[in-house]
Amino acid sequence: METPEIVHAGRQRERLQKRLDALKKQHGWGDLTDAEYLAARDRTMTELGRLPDGDRVMAFDTHRVRLLTLRDVIANASPARQKELCRIVVENVIVHDREVSAITWTPPLRPFLSIQQWSPQGDSNP
Repeated sequence: METPEIVHAGRQRERLQKRLDALKKQHGWGDLTDAEYLAARDRTMTELGRLPDGDRVMAFDTHRVRLLTLRDVIANASPARQKELCRIVVENVIVHDREVSAITWTPPLRPFLSIQQWSPQGDSNP
């Protein structure tokens, strides 16, 4: 069964898809400049991205598989790609006396990593 949140998200998704279609038409007719169209489209796509997916199990499994392979992906990546991947995963790192004392994960990863209480260099509890 779908929860009220999922039903609401479905309605929101439909509304935002219609907005995207309308923006395309307005841009095609010349009512919106390229910059106006791109800005409005990007805002709408961001809103769409924030909506929950109706199939939570499938979404969870997809993210779980990506997360489980992330360690190997980072280890085998070029230095530039490692930097890029770390920015996707880590929001902030606090270092005291050359040791990591806290890591703030990016919002998409927090549900998966929030219970992790250790740092890469050992126990985070002194």
